[in-house]
Amino acid sequence: MAILLADIGGTNARFRWLKNGKLGSLFDYKCEESKTPFEAINKALKDSKNKLNGIVLAGAGPVQKGALRWTNRPKWKISETELQKKYHIKKALVVNDVQAQGEGLKTLYKCEKTSILMTAGTGLGGCFIINGKVVPGEVGQMKLDEKLKVEDFVSGLAIVRLYHQYGGDKKITSARKIEELRKKEKAANQAYLTFYQTWGQVSAQLATALYAMGGIYLWGGLIPKAKDKILFMKTFEKMFPQCFPKIPVHIITDKNLAFKGLVSLSRREFGQS
Repeated sequence: MAILLADIGGTNARFRWLKNGKLGSLFDYKCEESKTPFEAINKALKDSKNKLNGIVLAGAGPVQKGALRWTNRPKWKISETELQKKYHIKKALVVNDVQAQGEGLKTLYKCEKTSILMTAGTGLGGCFIINGKVVPGEVGQMKLDEKLKVEDFVSGLAIVRLYHQYGGDKKITSARKIEELRKKEKAANQAYLTFYQTWGQVSAQLATALYAMGGIYLWGGLIPKAKDKILFMKTFEKMFPQCFPKIPVHIITDKNLAFKGLVSLSRREFGQS
């Protein structure tokens, strides 16, 4: 049996096959190269000789009744029913991308106590692990006021927005490029400082609300390193109630976190694939 595992975020569409219990090589495409998520899936199918038996897809957006709409690509949507009909398969599973990452987290840590996973890439995602169950959420969509939401300060898109706001070159639209300019440009450095400070504040607020004694787990392309980690922790500890026991913060560097979760979901949905 061959199951196609799909991790489609706001920027990249990544695919791997799970065949006879073994995880295959990575197929990686840019979302901007496809007009619909189906086009991205078709590329993965074209680049493989496997016969499709099922699909487990994680996307960057909320899921309702098996249907998903991407938060940062509002024209993109997909459903389990559409996947079954289009590819003539009996089963398809569609989940929020951070839910898949949460399932992957459970393979690395026991997460016996309430825990929070936050992932920062193009956007900001979050899920909660409560009583051993992954509960998906849309942390980035929380409103700070009528116009601004958390994702406007904590995401790759936020770094670009902040950089321009602080006077940076508006021709530069890549968070990676802005990171390279941090030692040279005040605007670039300030954008990243604001990003990590806000992430620390939001993490502390969520940890307080849920009394997440299992810890905060950070993952994604923008996890803090070195001095930024110190800044994040200072902000986190400052915002966290002094009367609470200390909550640990873990930086997850495993790049295959989402696929670990997709494998777990696939085995749950299809049995031993």
